[in-house]
Amino acid sequence: MRHGAAVEAREGIPDPYRYLSADGRQSCREVGRLLREAEVGFGAALSSPLTRAIQTAELIADAIDYLGVIESHAGLLPGAQPQVVAADILRRADAEAVAVFGHEPTISALAAYLIGQPGFAPFRTAQVCLLEDRKPVWKIRPDALQFQDLHIP
Repeated sequence: MRHGAAVEAREGIPDPYRYLSADGRQSCREVGRLLREAEVGFGAALSSPLTRAIQTAELIADAIDYLGVIESHAGLLPGAQPQVVAADILRRADAEAVAVFGHEPTISALAAYLIGQPGFAPFRTAQVCLLEDRKPVWKIRPDALQFQDLHIP
């Protein structure tokens, strides 16, 4: 998932400390509600250490009653190489579903890497995509609030 919409960087709020805007928080709550209704869950959560990603992870975790730890991972920072965090995700994926919260372009580069493709469509803010067995299954865009099937025939 890409983090929700955040306030703009400005004096007193440098980029790493940008937090979710009111609209960003609301989008995350709505996406979380949809995930809960669909009984989507996860057994592990990894997030970029930046404020807006952690806040997104917390809102989604709360919505689906995830009680585990949200782990901070530098491999999800903007501009990080996907191989670093992918190794951690794949190591866990056999045992549990792993939720990942990050930024563009890192999150789409990670998705591309995990499915073995040269690219992946950029994530909009608060967009969720399910990858399963190295294939995209569905996505939720916060503006539509519905699942969009991504199965490749």
